[in-house]
Formats: sequence, C-alpha cells, structure tokens
Amino acid sequence: AVKSGAEVIILNDIALAVDRVREGKGLEMGPQILRIPPLLAVGAVHHYLIAQGIRTQTSIVVATSQCWSVHHFACLLGYGASAVCPYVAFAHIRKYHATKKPAGLSAELMQENYRKAVIMGLKKIMSKIGISVLECYRGAQIFQCIGLNKDVVDLAFRGTPTMVQGLSLSDLANEAMMFHLNTYPELEEATSAEKLNW
Repeated sequence: AVKSGAEVIILNDIALAVDRVREGKGLEMGPQILRIPPLLAVGAVHHYLIAQGIRTQTSIVVATSQCWSVHHFACLLGYGASAVCPYVAFAHIRKYHATKKPAGLSAELMQENYRKAVIMGLKKIMSKIGISVLECYRGAQIFQCIGLNKDVVDLAFRGTPTMVQGLSLSDLANEAMMFHLNTYPELEEATSAEKLNW
C-alpha cells in the first residue's frame, strides 16, 4: 500500500465492525474476534517498513481497545506509532458521564481532560530521559524487553536489548486467548472456540 502512495497505515482492532456500524449495531465485536496485542502489531509493521526502506514515507496510526494508560501510549509511540486512538477509554468516559452525570463536566470536557493527562504523562516520561520533542521519541525504542524470546524481539522489537528470554509468539497467542476467554466465558465450549478468527 505504501509503495502505491498510501501515506497513513491504520492498525485497527475494530476493522471488522464496520458492517455492524453501518447496520446501527455499534462497535461490539463479539467473541469471534481475537485481538492481536497492538504493540506487537505496531512493532512488526514498523520494522517491516524499515526493512523495505519505506518507513519514512508513511505514518502508523493505531486505533485500539488495549490502550488506556500513559505507559501504553509511550510504548506504542516508542515503537513507531504516529498517533493512537484509545477508543475504549473514550467510550468508558462517555459511559461514566452518562451514568454518574458529574456536575459541571460535559463528556467532551472529561475526554479532553483525559487527553491532556496522557500528554502530560508522556512529557514527564520523555523529560526523564532527556527528550524534549515527540518526534525524537517516536520509534526510538528506548526500552529493554524482559520476558520475550529472541524470535518475538526480532519480529517486532528488533534492536531492543533483551537479557531475560521468555514468551514466544505461541505463548503470546495463548495469553491473548486466556484474556479473551475471561471476557467471553461461553467460548470454553469447543464448538465456539473453533470459530475464532485468528
């Protein structure tokens, strides 16, 4: 896509919900979709584009349900994301506003406060390591991997030091499935589990 002129790549764990949105059913994905960890996806795409010599020709935007804390944002940006949309965090803020109705605060103001808090947190993280501009932090990989094996690091976090080997891609898939099964206990039945899209 980048070689054809695409200037933005969107990594989105709600892409399959487009039909539901068109039908007015919202963004609920249901139990048949297992999400890839966004940091793994961002890192793998980032390094693939570098290997192809086209990383500077495009931006990576991530829309994910798996990002809510400042650390999540810092890792995604540090491994190549240009922008992050934490759509579930925003949805929770809207839901909280609708149920609790805090006096003097609109849902939009609460979302703006969240956005500002994330930005302040990112500035604090960057300032602790002497980085003053986000552009210098993006894709810099100023981290150390702990508990990932060499194959995972080579795929998505190439160049990041790792002293303690650990989880493989299969282990990460099993962990993602474990969280998924906690969310959707009905998948414990073999017939439902066989229908998952990987």
